[in-house]
Amino acid sequence: MNGHVRDLSILDFDSTLESADKLVIVEFYLTTCPHCQAVAPVYEQVAEEMTDEALFFRVDVDQNPLLTKRFNVAGTPTFKFFCQVRSVGESVGFQNATALRNTIGDMMLRRKDCISKSSPLRYDIGMYG
Repeated sequence: MNGHVRDLSILDFDSTLESADKLVIVEFYLTTCPHCQAVAPVYEQVAEEMTDEALFFRVDVDQNPLLTKRFNVAGTPTFKFFCQVRSVGESVGFQNATALRNTIGDMMLRRKDCISKSSPLRYDIGMYG
């Protein structure tokens, strides 16, 4: 991926999210996952469209097993939504651009809930990699 989606690792994850002033979306993916490969251009497209509203990252599950375990990632692709380092929701499985935009929009509406430490939200799409 290039452009609007940046790679994160265990080395820069916390510092990057702590300094974020927007909603952060992190895709946990596997290079061998066909659903991850299919969603990659969709994620990049949505990141390009919504670059002013949110920050977009990705984490290679194979290269970052500690982050994968820390955030209980059981399937790929998994999109985690963060308010700084606090996980405020997730979506598991392939999503088309409309579904991903809508999920991000829902999370942005609930950003105030994040600040007040409300319960995380979970969206299961149904296709697991």
